[in-house]
Amino acid sequence: MGDTGGFTKVIVDKSSGEILGAHLIGPGVTELLPAVALGITQELTAKEIASTIFAHPTLSETVMESFGAALGEAINL
Repeated sequence: MGDTGGFTKVIVDKSSGEILGAHLIGPGVTELLPAVALGITQELTAKEIASTIFAHPTLSETVMESFGAALGEAINL
């Protein structure tokens, strides 16, 4: 890809872990949206997304890392 600019932020209810929304900015983010949308529509928690295995090294890891960060469990931040 070559482009290093971008931003991923997830909004999570702290008490329940419910995924309330997300902001994704940068090249290729349209490929990341389905993971967040699936979490919301299937009522998954932030913990469930954060514990899902994402391919490494890929942009999709930012979804996992963002949910991990929301829980204070990020690996690569």
